[in-house]
Amino acid sequence: MGRFTNFVLGAFLGSLVGSAAALLLAPESGKEIRGQMIQFKDDLQREVGEARMQRRLQMELELARLRSGGTKGEIKVE
Repeated sequence: MGRFTNFVLGAFLGSLVGSAAALLLAPESGKEIRGQMIQFKDDLQREVGEARMQRRLQMELELARLRSGGTKGEIKVE
């Protein structure tokens, strides 16, 4: 993996650990913390799903471009 990818991955994992620590150390009831953690998990799953679909679309378009022999940003239709 490239340096930028490692940086982004590290920042993402650091933010997850920081968020978890903040939730666990917050002066709220366990029920409220569990609700926040469930909401965070649901939001994260939704965002990852959206990112996955967006990346899949990008890859499918790139594959179509490569198969058609076109240049970057151009898709030949036969």
